[in-house]
Amino acid sequence: MSADLETPFGLAAFLACSTNFKKVFIPGSFQMSNMLQSVPRQQSSYLVCDEDFFNVAVPDAKAGEYQEMVSSVTDALVGGDSSSGDVRSSLFTKARGT
Repeated sequence: MSADLETPFGLAAFLACSTNFKKVFIPGSFQMSNMLQSVPRQQSSYLVCDEDFFNVAVPDAKAGEYQEMVSSVTDALVGGDSSSGDVRSSLFTKARGT
């Protein structure tokens, strides 16, 4: 989960996940590399994030490495202006964001 808990979206997503017995991991860092490196350790197929993280531009040199790290993510709940409908990401290539 990469969403600020002080925003309505972050708090609602946290409460929804915990209420429905979904494992919630909240990274202790806002550095993209650290968050992406923690994704494989979580062994989760579901991601909750804001649209900035979902649509982040990845440097070409690291694109393959980062995409491999997040390859287990198949579904994403994305908060933001463009979150209506089916959203695709260049980083989370296997994930369908809603």
